[in-house]
Amino acid sequence: MTASLATSRSDDSPWYIKLMLGISGWFASLFLFGFLGLGFLELLQNILASLVTGLVLVGIAWAILRSHPNDFLEHLALAISLAGQALVIWSIFRASNAPHTVVPWLVTAVFQLVLIRIMPDFLHRVFSTLVASYALGLTLMLGGLVSVSQGLFILLTGWVWLKQSAYPQHGQLMRAAGFGLALNLISMSSVTVGLQELGTVMADAIPASAAAGFSWFTPWLSKSLAALASLAVVAMMLIHYQQPLTHKPALLALGGALFVAAVAFVAPGLNAGLIVLLMGVHARSRVMAGLGLIALLYFMSRYYYFLGETLLFKSASLLVLGLLMLLGRWLFLRWLPRTGEGGAHG
Repeated sequence: MTASLATSRSDDSPWYIKLMLGISGWFASLFLFGFLGLGFLELLQNILASLVTGLVLVGIAWAILRSHPNDFLEHLALAISLAGQALVIWSIFRASNAPHTVVPWLVTAVFQLVLIRIMPDFLHRVFSTLVASYALGLTLMLGGLVSVSQGLFILLTGWVWLKQSAYPQHGQLMRAAGFGLALNLISMSSVTVGLQELGTVMADAIPASAAAGFSWFTPWLSKSLAALASLAVVAMMLIHYQQPLTHKPALLALGGALFVAAVAFVAPGLNAGLIVLLMGVHARSRVMAGLGLIALLYFMSRYYYFLGETLLFKSASLLVLGLLMLLGRWLFLRWLPRTGEGGAHG
């Protein structure tokens, strides 16, 4: 009974309390890692010893989380686990002797995927999903496939959120992974936009020899794949709600997604914000929907202050975008059936 009460208290805690306690746990893990580094410096110089120590710490955290802890023990376990993960990842990179290659990042991603599966804690799974996503993104970058990363993570984010009902036994895992993927999608899209802005603004200033280092990044391919991925997620969402793709409501939804995808060629990142917003509405999550709205505003404002275009052009672009969005709203209100009309359509 004590365990159930502890679990109930932990589950009933507001999300912002859990978030602040989680951040505290991350800082605590840094201090714990520093203590281990100072107290066992010679031991940690050995790759095998640091790997075993890290795995033992992760095992201790797993045992604590399996005992249905209260909030204090839950975030103590998070601190211990993060310190252990840091040791394991440090050992992986030291063993590889090649941190700028695909292998250590791929191994890190696999390690975090295992933790997502076995760790029975929401915040831990969100953090592990975020780290695994970053590691996978860097794996794609080092493998010369960075242009496919944004589209891939759009598809993964949409699939995880839409498939939650299909795996009710893994509800918490899927939801945590969905939040981690959404955070990764927004942050990764921001980095991608930064690369595109850097390449546009400094195209004439960067010497040809230095510009060759950016040859692995193709902005138009990245934007095209992200647009196709966002359209695919909207189509999956319509299928999930049993809306035939040839019916007028589905065509309107796909047309709206296509419009946003087209605008994203000028203002990159809007695809990511749209998908996060749609998944938040689908899951009835205010946090997720709010995150999507903030992302859309961020990418819009980032485009407005982008130095690669004149202020007049950007103002005109935003004016046209606003008018088209109002037109789209008018079409939706005119063509879609009203609530209570048409039976199931209402």
